[in-house]
Amino acid sequence: MIFATLEEIKALNEPAITNEDYDELINVYMEAIGATFSNHCNRQFQLNTYIEYHEGTGEYIFLQELPVRQINNIWMDANSEWDENSLLDPEDYVLLPDGRIWSLCFNWRLQNYKVEAIKVEYEGGFDTIDGESQDFPVPADLKLAFIRQIQYDVKRRKDAGISTVTFKDGSIYKQPLVELLPQVAATLDYYRMINI
Repeated sequence: MIFATLEEIKALNEPAITNEDYDELINVYMEAIGATFSNHCNRQFQLNTYIEYHEGTGEYIFLQELPVRQINNIWMDANSEWDENSLLDPEDYVLLPDGRIWSLCFNWRLQNYKVEAIKVEYEGGFDTIDGESQDFPVPADLKLAFIRQIQYDVKRRKDAGISTVTFKDGSIYKQPLVELLPQVAATLDYYRMINI
């Protein structure tokens, strides 16, 4: 997913980029860093229909693709056939504001833990930056982290992999080799989902 527009990235650069000379390069970095963010956080971020499988071991299910907009269907089926007979009645569960689903039905323990017991189909994720709807926009901290990382990577593109620079006067400057800037990684950790 792309978390900021090309115009926002150019305007927040120091100095601001006012021409189109670097547009193609920045677009390449936007795609790559968007994928890095998704991989780091174990989620897609973008509005879509998602299907997840869970084992019923308590009263809650924690969904991955926040924000959750709506639950389409929940099935409970130890045989993983997911037919009409295994659909859970919408009155039997509640979607909480933090993306958890609560139901007493989820206290489901299988005799054999080789199969998943619960299937959830739902709408989740943020609106795209260029979409008409902005009911669930990309959060400002995530957008700023995206812009910072692109600016850093574009500026360091010619010295990627270099950790030490020696100047003519003999002084040495060590620069850290990082995939993500520390402040960017800290922001992403807030959105990261544990991949079990």
